[in-house]
Amino acid sequence: MDIRMRIFIGIIMVLAFLYVCTAIKRRVIDIRHALVWLVVCILLLILDIFPSLLEGISRLLGFALPVNMLFFLGFLLAIVIIFGLSAKVSKLNEQVKQMTQDLALLKNELEEKTKS
Repeated sequence: MDIRMRIFIGIIMVLAFLYVCTAIKRRVIDIRHALVWLVVCILLLILDIFPSLLEGISRLLGFALPVNMLFFLGFLLAIVIIFGLSAKVSKLNEQVKQMTQDLALLKNELEEKTKS
């Protein structure tokens, strides 16, 4: 890979890392959710600094090209993130349903007390 491209990728990864850290500091994203992005930034920065490491790992795993391995790993990461977010949404939906039912019961109880 061209040195200019490696420098560009390194700068992008550092900026992405700083952006995620800033989002954590501003409480835009929870540390649990940001941890995945921080790890990805660090791993991509390491692979950018040591490209022979990427080539060795891809050869070891049987990929024809290192970029194929990166696309495959990115796809797997996306699936894991989507599954995690789906599980979180399901849990939150259940909590909203429970809270709505509790609120309805409290309103009903309050109306009965005000009528008597």
